[in-house]
Order: sequence, then structure tokens, then C-alpha cells
Amino acid sequence: MMDSLFTPKPDNQSSPSVSTGTAPPARMRTDFERLVDQSDLPDNLKDHAKMVATFAGQAGKPEAALDFFWKQLDKESKSVVPHVLFDHGLPYGVVNKFGEVHDLEDPAMPSDLAPLAASAKKIYEQKNLLLPDEVTNTNAQNKRLWNVLHPNEALPADLMLPASATKEQANRSDAHLKGLLAAESTKAQRDAGMRLGTQVGIVAMRSLG
Repeated sequence: MMDSLFTPKPDNQSSPSVSTGTAPPARMRTDFERLVDQSDLPDNLKDHAKMVATFAGQAGKPEAALDFFWKQLDKESKSVVPHVLFDHGLPYGVVNKFGEVHDLEDPAMPSDLAPLAASAKKIYEQKNLLLPDEVTNTNAQNKRLWNVLHPNEALPADLMLPASATKEQANRSDAHLKGLLAAESTKAQRDAGMRLGTQVGIVAMRSLG
């Protein structure tokens, strides 16, 4: 039975063409593919189920494809109501009807979840907070800037933005970091100038002697 389920068979023959009087070649599909196509799963999950079937067949485990398909149908039947996920009062993600989680800044955010994600992000605007991804990216950028003069060193704790950082905190941290690096750069140049002056002086004294 399992082999038959995954064996390609022709679809029902189409009616003969008026111009040629012959029927077009029948489309070949497995009964599993027909089962998937007749389901209520969204197109992307149907395609995924068929891909799983291809790899499962190559591995000699076609039952894995059926297991995946039934699990997707089970998720679909649960009909999860799309909603926002919160952590300590702040949203960090949205859940689709299959129970799958998407970050608020997910570039692959489904169009049907985009309005929900947008409304969740407004909470950050109202509180003047950075989004979670903005905090992560800012800390990464500040670390790269810090490592210009401090290679391989961790970013000091007082320059690291907390998870719920406000935009004012980010601006203060940015100004403090740039000011600190500018001061260190100036000091390094001055110290280098002083060392060069000392060396020149020693060379001059030696030449006079």
C-alpha cells in the first residue's frame, strides 16, 4: 500500500483537443500528491509536504512524508488565532494560525500578519523604545566601533544597551562612545608625537656629542 501511495500514476485523461482530435498527455502524480493537493493546507505547506515526500522516498522512508503531512493537517485543524507574544509587557513576536512564531522584524513576515506586527511595534513607539532587533544591531555596531581601538575586547557594560533601551539611552550611549574614542585617538596621537620628539632630541644630542 505504501509503495502504491508514492507511485506516480496518470490523472484522468482530458477531453480530446478540437484542433488535433487527440487528448493531451496525462499529468503524472502520486496518490500522496493528490491527497496533499486536495487538502486545505496553504500552497507553501503543500509544496513543502511534496518536497519532504521526495527526500523521504530517496531515503527509503516514505512514512516520514505521511507523518509530516498529518502533523501539518493537525496544526491546521487547531486553527490557532493569530496573536502577539509578550515578554514583561513588551511584544517580541506574532503567531500565525499554524502556531508558528515570527519576530516583529522578520523579513519573511506573512502579509496577513503584517498589520498585527505593525500594531505591536506601535507600543515601542509610544514608549519611545528601540525594537529588540534595533537593540541587538546597535550593540553589535558599537562593539565593532569599540574594537577599532580595542581589538578583540568586549564592549564595556556601561556602553551596552539593555533589552528595553529607550532612544534617549541609545543617543547618550552613541555620544559617549564616540567622545571616548575621539579622546583616546587624540591621546594616542599626542603620545606618539611626544615619543617621536624624544627620539629626535636624543639623536640630535648624540650628533652634537
